[in-house]
Amino acid sequence: MHRVADPPSPRARAALKAAAFMLILAACAQTPDPVARNTLSGAGLPASAAKAAAYNSTLDGFVAKLDAVGTAGDGGAGTDDVGNSDAAPSDIGATDAGLADGNVADTGAENTDAEDTGAQDIAADGGVVGDAEADGADAVPTWPAGTLQVEGAFSPDGVGVRIRFNKPPTAASASCSGAAACAKIYTLQASNASTVPITAASPSDDARFIALTLDATVAINAQLTYTALVKGLVAVDGAQLDGSKRKAVVKRTVYLHLLFHQHQPTYEDPIAGQLTSPWVRKHATKDYYDMASRLLPYPDVHLTMNLTTVLLKQLQLYYVERIGPFVDLKTNSVDAAAFLAKWKGKTDPWVDLLLEPTPTPANATEKQLGLLYADPWSCVSTSPVLMKRFP
Repeated sequence: MHRVADPPSPRARAALKAAAFMLILAACAQTPDPVARNTLSGAGLPASAAKAAAYNSTLDGFVAKLDAVGTAGDGGAGTDDVGNSDAAPSDIGATDAGLADGNVADTGAENTDAEDTGAQDIAADGGVVGDAEADGADAVPTWPAGTLQVEGAFSPDGVGVRIRFNKPPTAASASCSGAAACAKIYTLQASNASTVPITAASPSDDARFIALTLDATVAINAQLTYTALVKGLVAVDGAQLDGSKRKAVVKRTVYLHLLFHQHQPTYEDPIAGQLTSPWVRKHATKDYYDMASRLLPYPDVHLTMNLTTVLLKQLQLYYVERIGPFVDLKTNSVDAAAFLAKWKGKTDPWVDLLLEPTPTPANATEKQLGLLYADPWSCVSTSPVLMKRFP
């Protein structure tokens, strides 16, 4: 019996060190656990492992910063029927510079964003993440020069609308309470020319966003396109509202289905009666469960993990049915002698390699050397063919 849990005797320590090394190789997965990769440093690691750890630290834990507000347009000259910001919003149904959807026209002036100016960026939840926060200093935000412009509008729930500007409007000019007061500043018009009353408006935590509360008695028609239009606002730096950049089509929530298609082709050798590659085992032990388990802290996030029939067949036949009966999970041990007597050469050649006596460089067979490193599919995957292709 191979008992992994028992402490090694002094006489067996050297042999166990070699066996542990063989275990790592036979597992064909030299990189650390995904959760811990970005916590590793290169100190004390072999050059190749340190390089891999450094590379992995740039991948694991990556967070994409998404702007929740759809961009209404940027650049190009366009004119509304209204030449100033205080005129009545009678131009919602008109087009700007040939934009049939009523979106913000191109004025030729490039909108400056946080990446170009050092200003703060906006994460998906509208929170501020940028230079001031990263540096831990109370830096004064840098807003783009020029007029105040609408950059987009977004409704996550059909109850409210958030309008995004290129810089913050003053709270005094952007805030309102009551439908009559808000109608002097904001209009939300549907593609069928109907309007939705706005009952309140105020700056969000990020002052570039103005949150509008819609009249709850008016139903939002999912079949219609809505356009938000503003007038009379003034920026915190005193800039006036650009008459050609004062409206945006309201973007809505996207219902996204995440589906991971987990598959492996058949690696069965029908003559030998065993698998010819490590990929079914390797990905089943280090990828499929890991990916699904990432959802545990997020019970409200749902996705589909599709496991193909050909993948499950290989897992069931060659691992669960043939190796499973010889594994004692309570003692963390494998009855290697009994398994090899019954199924040697009939499951996974790398498992055979692991459970057999560890070969030395002097007595290793060509097959064992191939499984370890010489074949294109090996424990370290560094065959001359692969090294030539990926030096």
